[in-house]
Amino acid sequence: MSGDGTSFEARIVLRPRTLDETMDLVLAYIRLYHRDLRWVAVVAVLAATLPTLAVWILSGQDARYGAWALVFFTGIAERVVTVFAGRHLFNNPISVWGAWRQVLRRLPFNLIVLFGVYLPILMMVSGVEDDDAWLGFGIVLGVFWPLLLASHAHLSEVAHLEHLSPGRAAQRARALVSYRFGRALGLLLTSALVRFLFAIGTYSAGAFVVAAVLQLQGAATLIAVPLAILGLAASGPFMTLVRFFDYIDARTRREGWDIQVRFNAIAQRERQERARSLAA
Repeated sequence: MSGDGTSFEARIVLRPRTLDETMDLVLAYIRLYHRDLRWVAVVAVLAATLPTLAVWILSGQDARYGAWALVFFTGIAERVVTVFAGRHLFNNPISVWGAWRQVLRRLPFNLIVLFGVYLPILMMVSGVEDDDAWLGFGIVLGVFWPLLLASHAHLSEVAHLEHLSPGRAAQRARALVSYRFGRALGLLLTSALVRFLFAIGTYSAGAFVVAAVLQLQGAATLIAVPLAILGLAASGPFMTLVRFFDYIDARTRREGWDIQVRFNAIAQRERQERARSLAA
């Protein structure tokens, strides 16, 4: 955050928070600024849901292709929300399409990261039908994979918000988590639980409307997968904001970032006052 036109006035109080407090903060932030966030969230959900459904249908409802599409389209859409939130927090203007352009400029990096993050799941899905070796190896890999992911919990936030190269971003992400590994692991497990609950909740609500309200017997089974995809995609913007504010917490605890931002805001106000006095 630098430059004459950049604001340093945060919309929240920057202070250390527990993970529970961080999630409460996200809910409050969404409630207060839902008008600003709604379009980036809606576009993110649609950009994840519609292409995934298209790939799933065109592949003959093959779960393997659907899973790969869901991982990559949802992951890209979530990083757009990260970029948007990083600007919005300090009241710096950015359009939804501007956020998309920033993320798409780093598309190869994002695809490699997403492949690495979801590798065990992709292996299990790919081998669930006809390759027990892939399934077994994916299960074994998935046992310790969260430990590796937790050490790079904020890789995307660092890369997109601090504009670092992949190597430097990975190094900095590890540094941010080095003293709070347990919390990073808790965030990872909480994220998996929240996504599961979103998928189950969306399916349950949709099945109730179709079966009980519209009285379309048997239709709930047909739309089970699309509803689950929609639920997983809808969990993306929420969990992105949780990760983003947890990243803010990590910087505040490790670097005293709240103090840095406060001094920058004071210096900026003084420069603006001097400029106004000279103009007068």
